[in-house]
Amino acid sequence: MSNLPRVESPAFNSKGSNDLGVTKSHGAAPSEAKRKFNMNTPSFQPSVLTHTSKFSALLPKLKDIPTFVPAALEPPSSSSAEGGASLTGRKFNASTPSFTPSNAYDSFSGVTNTPEYTMDGFHAHESAASTGNEQILLSQMAQASTPGPAPMAHSASAFMFHGQVTTPYPLNYHLYSPAPPPRLAGSLNAHETNVNALFIANDLRETVTKRNEAALQTLALLSLPDHVGNYHSVVPIDTTFDTLSKVWGKPTAVYKVNSNVDGLMYALRRIDLTSADQVSSELAFHTAKKWRRLTNPNVVRLKDVFTSVAFGSPTPSLCLVYDYYPLSNTFQEQHVTRKLGVRLEPVSEPLLWTYLVQLVGALLTIHKDDLYAGSSLALSKIIVTSKNRVRLAAVCVDDILNFEDINERMKTKGKTKFLQELQRADISALGRLMAELTASTLPTALRGEFSEELVTRLKTSSTKTFSEEWLSVIRALCDPDPDFNLSDFYTQHLSLRALDVLNGLQDLSDYYEGQLLSEVENGRLFRLLAKLFSLIDRPESDADIGGNAYVLRLFRDFVFHTCEESGKPAVDLSRLLVNLNKLDAGVDENILLVSSDEDTCLIVSYKEVREILELSFRAVFRSG
Repeated sequence: MSNLPRVESPAFNSKGSNDLGVTKSHGAAPSEAKRKFNMNTPSFQPSVLTHTSKFSALLPKLKDIPTFVPAALEPPSSSSAEGGASLTGRKFNASTPSFTPSNAYDSFSGVTNTPEYTMDGFHAHESAASTGNEQILLSQMAQASTPGPAPMAHSASAFMFHGQVTTPYPLNYHLYSPAPPPRLAGSLNAHETNVNALFIANDLRETVTKRNEAALQTLALLSLPDHVGNYHSVVPIDTTFDTLSKVWGKPTAVYKVNSNVDGLMYALRRIDLTSADQVSSELAFHTAKKWRRLTNPNVVRLKDVFTSVAFGSPTPSLCLVYDYYPLSNTFQEQHVTRKLGVRLEPVSEPLLWTYLVQLVGALLTIHKDDLYAGSSLALSKIIVTSKNRVRLAAVCVDDILNFEDINERMKTKGKTKFLQELQRADISALGRLMAELTASTLPTALRGEFSEELVTRLKTSSTKTFSEEWLSVIRALCDPDPDFNLSDFYTQHLSLRALDVLNGLQDLSDYYEGQLLSEVENGRLFRLLAKLFSLIDRPESDADIGGNAYVLRLFRDFVFHTCEESGKPAVDLSRLLVNLNKLDAGVDENILLVSSDEDTCLIVSYKEVREILELSFRAVFRSG
């Protein structure tokens, strides 16, 4: 009997027509009428429509579609036909190993991100167990027919990939919930506050955390010396790929190093010298003593100068050691050439005024000490260390590289006259620097040296609007008059602008002071918690039922193990801070301490708990 559902035949009326309006044919054969509603009739099966399109012949057939087979699962000696047949049989085999992604870079160095490899922070140790399939996969990846990039040198590949340990997850800088946007933040009364006001601002904390991370970052297995002079832990921090400096015409590099003398971090600038450029006289380092004594908030302080062969070069390299500022960018990286993964900061006239005030102040200090800035007034030699804070980061280089030429000209023209020429060249270099930053608002094809044509382009094609005052200042700096005086220029053009910079620095100081006030008591509360938790969970205190340790445990539960009326655990930071501050101050206020099983209740004051804490801490740690 068929399992098809029963279909009721429509009723016919007396005139021979059914309810559907179809007239019954009385002349039909009896057998045909009998089979009309036969229940044994097979059910309706829709068929695939015939494709009449001209592209129907191009439609793929399921049996012709090849099955993807990982290279590690295919036997190396089997043919493609045999492999296809065997893989078809185990297409849905439960024993087929699952796909495990690996690091493409590590596969070329023989290291894979499988549990069989462990990282100790510096070296990768390969386990003895290694399957044949993994070796086949590695060999096939290395011999892939797909064209790839040109192979790098061994030192370059080791620098970029070898031995680097990648964390499985990025560092979480948001240790607290970020503040909601202003449109979603609820209004608070005068006596109310929120969690974000109790701690340091999230953006400031994230910035400081990233700088600390950059300062402590190391790279393992680099082909760099262990020690260079009195410094160790040499780590490259130069993000540019041009080893040849466009300013000095010599190979240069910048490293982060640690001092053996004071343990602080410094930035070491290495300049490779040829045999013709070697520093042959100790007098070349005499000017470095004057640079070490120079202090200015807009000049990176020079720490040390020496030559070294530790980098393996055939001739000694010149090494200059400066103060280190993590995550600082040059003018070139900040405004002109985009750094990888970082957006360019747009240039505006107020920002340029801020830069000019700081750089002119640095030049006034440098010229006052009978020095000159030289090549440090370049886009790639001035760094932005924080918000709109700039510093000259390559001073004293020209004094050493060009010592013989400078000494010869001083003898010919006189020391005072030639020094004035060098300082005048600083003013022109500052003007060209400001002109380059201003021209960065133009399309690349319209940029060039400062001229009246460039001024016209700035007025017509620039994405920003610049005032006539700013353009006249650039003219005065690029082509200074014979009687040009930098102090008079500062008084005439920058005195009012300097007040704006000063006001901004004072506002920033107030902001940092406010953030410091919110964190100043953290050390006191941390010491209190260290004492408390070093006593309540000691093994010898477990048998002290009803003693001092038991009171401290009850207080711990009273402060940290709070619950709502429904029994749901809750965390109230304001209540937690209030109770800890009262305990630290020893307030004579009674509180009720209840055990978790509600069998014990104690009425004590914060003062008594404080005395118990101090006595217990002294008894435990002084007796030992």
